[in-house]
Amino acid sequence: MAVVIAFGLPTAVFGQATNGRAGWEAIRAGKNEEAAASFAAAVRDEPRDPSLYLGAGFAPQLLGDTPRARESLEQALKLAPNFTTASLLLGDLLYRDSDLQGRSRSTRPRASSGCSRTSSRTQ
Repeated sequence: MAVVIAFGLPTAVFGQATNGRAGWEAIRAGKNEEAAASFAAAVRDEPRDPSLYLGAGFAPQLLGDTPRARESLEQALKLAPNFTTASLLLGDLLYRDSDLQGRSRSTRPRASSGCSRTSSRTQ
């Protein structure tokens, strides 16, 4: 029965997983252009998966394509605002690109802890 269910799934589901996996394997092998192509295909197949945008940002960053890397990492954070890995990678990219204002926005905590940091001392 499991075989029948697996054959009934759309190939796009398997393609997305395969493209994402192929992208990470290509990065490990140092084939960054191949990785970029795999992640581009993966985000076309599954545009709501922030982890794919992480790869789609990391591969271009390795290739020196800062604008494309930044766009993908920002999209990952739009989909998952607390995605720490994407936030750190984007912060590093912006720092290296000397966009310190953008860096402070990307590394700013996303949720309030509810703690107040006001001083109780009186002067």
